[in-house]
Amino acid sequence: MGAVSAGDRAGDGLAVVCARADRIRADLGNSALVDGVLGAARAGQGVEEALAALHEAILATGDALGVYGQATLRDVPGVSVAGIARVPTDAVHVCPTGSCSRYRWADEPGPVPVCEVSGRPLRRERLP
Repeated sequence: MGAVSAGDRAGDGLAVVCARADRIRADLGNSALVDGVLGAARAGQGVEEALAALHEAILATGDALGVYGQATLRDVPGVSVAGIARVPTDAVHVCPTGSCSRYRWADEPGPVPVCEVSGRPLRRERLP
């Protein structure tokens, strides 16, 4: 699949699957479609077809967002206390292989997430 550019639909969809694989498997009641997306990514193949099938399966469960709607919501800020803005550090954890657009601010609590494709921890980078 290669490095992801900003706005890359497949990269954004893969980021959602990587970040929420366990939840999606539980919601669907099986893991075949999730495994299909991750398997294609691991093999360096295009994930577009597998993502489309997973997206449709998620929509069929009554989820109005599917994979691509969840990708859009990734960047919507969460609820915050009025007057107290969360200001991220200048570092972020990103996909270790550059295969998707997954990220997490480095100052968020908890362990560094692991890439579902490579099994490696997300890579820390400083923002320009």
